[in-house]
Amino acid sequence: MEACPYEALSFGDRDVLLRDAHARIDASGGRYLDRVWGEHEFSGTSVLYVSDVDLGVMGWPAPGTESIPSLTEPLIAKTPTIGLSVMGSLLGINWIIRRRMKLASERRGTSDEEGGVSDTDEAAS
Repeated sequence: MEACPYEALSFGDRDVLLRDAHARIDASGGRYLDRVWGEHEFSGTSVLYVSDVDLGVMGWPAPGTESIPSLTEPLIAKTPTIGLSVMGSLLGINWIIRRRMKLASERRGTSDEEGGVSDTDEAAS
């Protein structure tokens, strides 16, 4: 009663809350839809709603929707492969960039030795 003086919210054991929600729906005389939202969605949620409006309009899943772990498991199983692929790609790109930088610096060093103008010569003049 202290948490919600208007008794719009109830806290407690899920089974007790479900029993209370169904009793409230039965006693409402048709005021609420005959459905406790969250009872069966995603194999049951920890938050339950009694409503006079169809919450499916706001994007709530249909009853019997698979549980969240069963929806995320395929991606979680692929995470190590995806991570290793990204890491390997980044290491390959790093190797290519370092190799190009090394070859470019070697070419500059060779042209300097062949009588080309170096950066230090340009700065001195």
